[in-house]
Amino acid sequence: MTDIELLAEIEDILSSAPSRETVFNASVENYCWLGRAMAALEECDIAKDLVAEMDNDAAQSTQAYISEEGLRKVFTVFHQTRHNLLVKATGRLSIAVSNGMFFDYFDEIREIIKTANRAILFVDPYLDAEFVSRYMTHVKKGVSIRILAREKLDTLLPAVNAYRNQSQQTIQVRSASRFDDRYIFIDGDSCYRSGAIFTAGMKENPTTVTQITSAFTATYRVYEDIWQGS
Repeated sequence: MTDIELLAEIEDILSSAPSRETVFNASVENYCWLGRAMAALEECDIAKDLVAEMDNDAAQSTQAYISEEGLRKVFTVFHQTRHNLLVKATGRLSIAVSNGMFFDYFDEIREIIKTANRAILFVDPYLDAEFVSRYMTHVKKGVSIRILAREKLDTLLPAVNAYRNQSQQTIQVRSASRFDDRYIFIDGDSCYRSGAIFTAGMKENPTTVTQITSAFTATYRVYEDIWQGS
């Protein structure tokens, strides 16, 4: 499991945890959740000893179920691991850019683009020729590029065709009407949302570039569906 995948799994486990009032109920749902939690813990380096300790406690328990102290340790390790992964795997989890800091914004987007090794999907209804000249050269050779746009296709498409002919990159452009946000999806396993249009940066107001973690799967599905239907 990659750091991003483990982070997403831990966040989903935390969000789907049984309530404090029902967590000790001997139900199938609770046992399934606990089994999933234990499997995730085995992926966490800092939790190896805890898993062994909890297995031993459960084996000795007449109820064969985790104790309140054991459950407290589980949540403590999950939150500690989540924090470590956010720092390690998503160093640019949330970047705030002040108005007028054009270079900082564009540089942040370029750094995100450079992390793609297989595929990249840009989502922004206002992409145009400037987007191609500003960002496309930072996509690694061999990375397939998809662009979901809408409003400025008359300038975007000629620029894409010219760059595709020169670079021999695989680039697809599609248009759809059911979106208004700005995202970059990297290799199908991470994504970033920009508060500003990619070519505008933050000309008038401050903005943020935020990595989507716990909602990544749902967000990715939404835009994959839009892409397939466009």
